[in-house]
Amino acid sequence: PYCEDAACCQLICGYDGFCCEARWDTLCAQLATVSCESSGKGICGPVPVTLNGVYPPPNGKNWRSCYTARSQEFCSGYPDCSPAGCDDSECCNNVCYIDAFCCEVQWDNICADAAGSLCPKDFPVCGTILTGSCFIAHKQPYCDDASCCEEVCIIDPTCCMDSWDIDCVALADINCVNQCGDIYAGSCTSVHAAAGCADEVCCDSVCEIEPFCCAVTWDFACVNVASAVCKINDSCGSDLARSCFVSSYLPGCSDSTCCESICESYDPWCCDVRWDAVCASQANVFCSSALPPFVDGREPCDVPHASKACNVPSCSAAVCSIPGLESCCTTRWDTQCVEAADWLCPGLYECPGTGS
Repeated sequence: PYCEDAACCQLICGYDGFCCEARWDTLCAQLATVSCESSGKGICGPVPVTLNGVYPPPNGKNWRSCYTARSQEFCSGYPDCSPAGCDDSECCNNVCYIDAFCCEVQWDNICADAAGSLCPKDFPVCGTILTGSCFIAHKQPYCDDASCCEEVCIIDPTCCMDSWDIDCVALADINCVNQCGDIYAGSCTSVHAAAGCADEVCCDSVCEIEPFCCAVTWDFACVNVASAVCKINDSCGSDLARSCFVSSYLPGCSDSTCCESICESYDPWCCDVRWDAVCASQANVFCSSALPPFVDGREPCDVPHASKACNVPSCSAAVCSIPGLESCCTTRWDTQCVEAADWLCPGLYECPGTGS
């Protein structure tokens, strides 16, 4: 629940108490987009940024399309421009709800790809990721497994009209035996009590060989079959993945060695479901050899300075891993670096923090 802007938070919660009582969901974000004042940088919705009447290249008036990636260099020469956010408020809020990086740092290829899959005209519908697990009750209708969602809603239409409540979950437990692809089903490479696993392709392949794995439980035999027939850690080393030191809503990260080390030795979730903030923190601890150069600075991360990097190596690594911000660790730590650190490095110089 809540958001960081006190005035905006109070205004929105006056409209919808759910935003402060339960969680700040996409509807809360959409209300904020419409109702709250903004600095004009990195927000959801149209932003008329021009310089002498000229829009930023290369797309002219469509420069903030949700379906086009933007780099840090994109806004060079335009002081009120930001590479974060996009021009469709609803689509932008949907994407940033699952990946805040897109509204805080920059709208990169991952954000543009997410817009392509999360922003159809009839959104939300059965099978979309934002709707939530079919096996966990939530306030909105629908769930993230298309076939299970449709099966349940045929029996009880209110599950796709009002909310996915405990009755819908009970129907899912009875009618949706195969939980392949559900993000809460568990890793395909580790034993768990529930049937199925989080990687849909791998899960389907295993259950074709051993139906028990999708009907009863995912035991050692299922894990062994998965190790034999699935492309484990296939998401590691992708050119489209983000740095291992930055969270993403997709699994895997760009450094294959670091990625495989984290997923095989510490946390399979990072390669099965998403590379979240925990995975990024693990990378900072266990993948020091992959850190960008000059990450050990002497000055604070929350203040611009002329020297390279800042005095929290993990924060330096995260910031300098963003394409277009490499200069933060090779030239100087400027205002762009501070703005990126503000989001990428939560809890800087606050308790609890790093140190003894």
